[in-house]
Amino acid sequence: MLELASLVTRQARCRPHATAVVFEDTRLDWRAFSGRVARVGNALRALGLGRGDKVATLSGNSVELLETYWAVASIGAVLVPLSNLLMPAGLASLVEGSDARALVAQRSMLPVIDAIRDRLPRDILLTDGAAPGCHDYHALAAAHRLERIRRAFG
Repeated sequence: MLELASLVTRQARCRPHATAVVFEDTRLDWRAFSGRVARVGNALRALGLGRGDKVATLSGNSVELLETYWAVASIGAVLVPLSNLLMPAGLASLVEGSDARALVAQRSMLPVIDAIRDRLPRDILLTDGAAPGCHDYHALAAAHRLERIRRAFG
C-alpha cells in the first residue's frame, strides 16, 4: 500500500530528473523537491512537531507552501490551511479552534499576525524573510540535514 506522504520520495527515487514543480521562474525536479521537503520536515520535527500535531498555513501560492504541505504529511502532522483573506478575529478563532502548534506564513501577513499574536502558536515561520519573534523558514530548513523522513506513521 502506497501512503500519500511517501509519494514525493518515491517519485524522487523512480524519476529523479523529471520535472516535479513549476512555479513562476522556479523549476524543480523530483530529487530537488524531495530534498527541500525533507529539510522542511526535519525543521518542523526540530521544533517539536510530529504525528497528529497541527500546522497552520497562511500564505498565497508559493513553492514554500507546496513544500510545507508535503513536509507536514511526511512527519505525520495535520495541515490546517487558512485563507489570507480572513479578518484577524476570524483567523485567531480558527487557529485556536484547530489547536495548531505552528504557523507558516508570508511576511505580508505580519500586520494581521501582530494584531493577534497572543492567540497564535509560539512557532511562526515566515517563508520570505525573518521578523522579530518569527523563524526564517529558509534559514531553519537550511540548518537541517537532508535526511529523508522515516515512516512517520509506524
